[in-house]
Amino acid sequence: MLKEKLAYVLNNFLPNRLLSDSQRTIFKRYLINDFSKEISRLIDNDLFEISVHTAVGRPADIPWVGIHYRKDGFDSSSQTGVYVAILFKVLGDGVAFTLQQGTDKLSSIGSIKEKVRPISNTIRLPSLDFKTTPLSLRPLPFDKTVFPNDPRTSIQIFTNSSRPAKYEAANILGKEYDMEYIQNSDLEGDLTSLVRVYNEWVNSILTSDLEDRYQESISGSSNENNEIKHEETVPPDRLNRLQVRSGSLHPPRNRKEGDLAIKLADFLCEMDSDHRTFNLSGGKQFMEKHHLIPMEQYFNFEKSVDHYLNIYSLCPTCHRKIHYGEKEDRKEMLEILYGMRKTNYQEIYGIQLNDLFRYYNV
Repeated sequence: MLKEKLAYVLNNFLPNRLLSDSQRTIFKRYLINDFSKEISRLIDNDLFEISVHTAVGRPADIPWVGIHYRKDGFDSSSQTGVYVAILFKVLGDGVAFTLQQGTDKLSSIGSIKEKVRPISNTIRLPSLDFKTTPLSLRPLPFDKTVFPNDPRTSIQIFTNSSRPAKYEAANILGKEYDMEYIQNSDLEGDLTSLVRVYNEWVNSILTSDLEDRYQESISGSSNENNEIKHEETVPPDRLNRLQVRSGSLHPPRNRKEGDLAIKLADFLCEMDSDHRTFNLSGGKQFMEKHHLIPMEQYFNFEKSVDHYLNIYSLCPTCHRKIHYGEKEDRKEMLEILYGMRKTNYQEIYGIQLNDLFRYYNV
């Protein structure tokens, strides 16, 4: 049972800071081999994976176990994404189940709250005792004159710039449990409810930028955007992470940029202009839009990769082939398409052909 596993951790391994190296090794082994197995019993292991965090460089003041969404196209990393976490309080006097926002790229408590607030305002609460306000994970100050022999007085009082403070502010939706109330709580029901809300929210993110919707037929003739102003030939700076919806690896793709790429290609496949598909209602041939630098790499560049200079007009067969074809065929396609705009890729994005090979795993 989950409550027995939690009680065992709280009674035997916390505060983590006060454990010896050998005790901490036993603690981590317990979380991986025993605690995580109990969590896996409660979730769909095809959809979610479990991680354990007890130390990076030095002992973690708040050890945690994470539940991360597996599906491509969603950022569930603990650094920048959104994930479910079981956070053990600093003193080991309780635990929190929380939907967390990763904070590695967010430098202040204010920026964390700004990132979290839009999600908390729209997400479904599984019950009224879940909260969207910051958690309480840090200890209150100890008076050493009152508690002279309490080993917990050796634990620092954490500032608002500390990791525990960031975990508190990064709560999107959570519930806390003090040690004495764990046995009377429906921990399994609460955790599965939280994971269900997480799953619903992730699916809402993924459906906001569906491939089929993006590839919908474009309107107008091929002559419409042939005259391009000079300033439009340079991609704009990319958005920062605060401007992009949490959990998304990139902003929604701009259909206008893809439409322009197809029009400039005169509705032909840029891999082979002899490839034929079918005509749209306006008489032009149907083509699909393909970002050569994948949108998943959006935040690795200073300039936006969602720009027509990085988008190719491909027939549906070539589009599927560059994603799913045999490795050598995909590699050859990347060489050809990269070569067409090599100067742009090197001067604007600073990218070499080998970088593309790495992105496409060829």
